Amino acid sequence: MAQHPRAAKKKRVAGKKRLGFLDLPGEIRNEIYAYCFEEEIWVDMTPNANHVLKQTKIQAGTWASAALYTAFRPVANAPKDDTNATTDATSIAIASAATTSGTTTTQHQHTTLATTPATKFKGPAHLRRKPHKIEYHPQPRGRKARIAMTTPRQTKWHTSAGALILTCRQIHAEALPFFYATPFFIFSAPNALLAFLRLLPAPKLALIRKAHIAYATYGDPYASADAEWKARSERTWARAMREASEKLVGLAVLRVRVVVNERPLVFGFGEPWAKALMVWAAACQREVDVDPRTGRPSPGALAPLRMEIGVQSAFVMRKARMPEDALRGALVELHQLFAEAVRRKLCGWSEQDAMIEFRLTKFEKYKRLAERYPLP
Repeated sequence: MAQHPRAAKKKRVAGKKRLGFLDLPGEIRNEIYAYCFEEEIWVDMTPNANHVLKQTKIQAGTWASAALYTAFRPVANAPKDDTNATTDATSIAIASAATTSGTTTTQHQHTTLATTPATKFKGPAHLRRKPHKIEYHPQPRGRKARIAMTTPRQTKWHTSAGALILTCRQIHAEALPFFYATPFFIFSAPNALLAFLRLLPAPKLALIRKAHIAYATYGDPYASADAEWKARSERTWARAMREASEKLVGLAVLRVRVVVNERPLVFGFGEPWAKALMVWAAACQREVDVDPRTGRPSPGALAPLRMEIGVQSAFVMRKARMPEDALRGALVELHQLFAEAVRRKLCGWSEQDAMIEFRLTKFEKYKRLAERYPLP
């Protein structure tokens, strides 16, 4: 009996081997990994931080060089050479993933010098993509686990961008460089940053390209005995900055947000929180080896660290009563100008040149307010 033509066709199709994702060439897999991590991602390592340090408390005009909520996407018709931190992190991750998987990628790794201030982005705020957030909740161990009264919150890995690295061992090894290189890792406490630096091995820390660190100063001690705790807080902040500068060797963008609780405010490079930031000066001033044949940075070369600093006052954030409406706006502007002065100092400016704009604004633009109120 002759076999039906349709049945014979089905038999031939069923016998054909079906290619899986891991059968694709390494270059294509790397492009797919890059697409999965294309959106801006925030990995919040301290989701239970004080409300003053939450992202929603960042007022307009806080950042000296770039707004936190601006997605890293260039404007339309931008020149080809105008790349950004996300592009650089993705290309570096592709190169790292290619090395991990033993494949050769066709996309050449390159890093371009980031301009400061950052690239301006257009378009209404409601049309911008909101960042994808991952809230990391560490599980209590040892004594903390025994005394815990409630069930600890779980990190939602399976519904986040990090679910890809949980697929299988090979995909985990290939996609891990993208997971560390593309998101912003957010730390709202120095101790959380120190624990993170001591937990991860050096090869993984070297993959991190973007970090956001928030810190609230101790404030004025209520009693003389509390001065010890203030000094301890300042030492922890300085140690966190020092260890981060030593271990995050591949960092491309660093956002530091400082909430100052002291009153009256004193803005100077000798302040403990500002002095601790000076350990990043070497990264901000590092030189890039340029290929003389192409005039472009050599493959694997890191651009100088792009520093974005925001300074806020706790009493201004909490909308404390001001004797004049203009005083609040003046304080916010002076905060921003001092943050810019710190950034310039890190980039190699002299103290006098870095502070010139701050002093002109304080003693010229707000001369009347400076005579009546103690401006920082």
